[in-house]
Amino acid sequence: MSNVLDSEDTTKGKMTSESLLSKPCVSSAQRVPTWCVAFSILFCVYCVFTAYWLFVLTTRANDYARQISTLEERLGTQEEIVNILRKGDDIELFSSRVRRGAKGSKSNTADDEKAITCFVCPSGPPGFKGEPGEEGPRGKRGRRGTTGKIGKKGPPGIQGTKGDKGVIGGAGPPGSPGRIGPPGVEGPQGPKGPDGVTGPKGSLGEPGPRGPRGFPGSNIVSEVAARAKAIHLQGDDKRTYPSLTKLDENGILNTWRVHSNSGGFTLLGNGNITVSEGGQYFIYSNILFYDDGALFGAHTTVNGSPFLTCSGVRAKATIKFGTCYSSGVTTLQAQDMIGVRSVYPERMVDMHRESTYFGVIKLC
Repeated sequence: MSNVLDSEDTTKGKMTSESLLSKPCVSSAQRVPTWCVAFSILFCVYCVFTAYWLFVLTTRANDYARQISTLEERLGTQEEIVNILRKGDDIELFSSRVRRGAKGSKSNTADDEKAITCFVCPSGPPGFKGEPGEEGPRGKRGRRGTTGKIGKKGPPGIQGTKGDKGVIGGAGPPGSPGRIGPPGVEGPQGPKGPDGVTGPKGSLGEPGPRGPRGFPGSNIVSEVAARAKAIHLQGDDKRTYPSLTKLDENGILNTWRVHSNSGGFTLLGNGNITVSEGGQYFIYSNILFYDDGALFGAHTTVNGSPFLTCSGVRAKATIKFGTCYSSGVTTLQAQDMIGVRSVYPERMVDMHRESTYFGVIKLC
């Protein structure tokens, strides 16, 4: 009965093993997870390192065991020496026996003899100091060390006494001329001077041919001429030499002198003209620039706003002069201000009286 059961178990075992072998571990549709592969690699590395450290520890344990056995042999030898000394035996006889026995052992005979001698014969008194030997050759120079860190700045020292006054040096070169200040307030008009001596009357010329008779005229021109008032300003070239003037950052022209004023106009210190009556006015200005700029221009302003603008371009870099003229008619109110300023600030202007001028004429 037992044999039948054993045969059945054997048959079942064979069938199970055969079925397991015939069944694949992993189907073709399944893939091994990445974490499983990584875990396998880490486990293999762990096994290798464990085997390495077991080998190292085993080697060191064997070395320590050999050292311990050597120390035990030496301790046994020293115990024999102590027993011999207690019994009163001859130490030389023991030393010879130790030498004969050491030929077949692995212990160091020289160390044993040294241990025997040091134990039996104590060291004597120290000898006298010998003469110093000859000085050896000079060694090579070592490498230069690294530079240390810079230390902290120390406290300031005590101020020394004042030195003697030095010799006064010579006068330096003259400095550049400063900027021209604004003109002062115009003073009161002085008294009229005496009339000059009338010159001799010239000879009467021959009468010219009589012209054609004109159309009947009117008195409109004479009325306009009677009501007209005007002021003409010129560049004040006496204030600077040469007559070139550099404008400020605002480009305002304010170095004027009154050439003629029939009344009704006032020149202010900032270079503007004020009118005392409202009406139609003719305004004109001419500015002569002298600089290296390719462009130049000027605004004729009424109450600070540009009314007329002139501009120009220099054809060549070597040509520094450039004239800018503008004129026009406009209606002004009483106390309106008229002025001139450069389109480009900080330019050089020739303030010669025949080159740079500015004026206003009241028409009606």
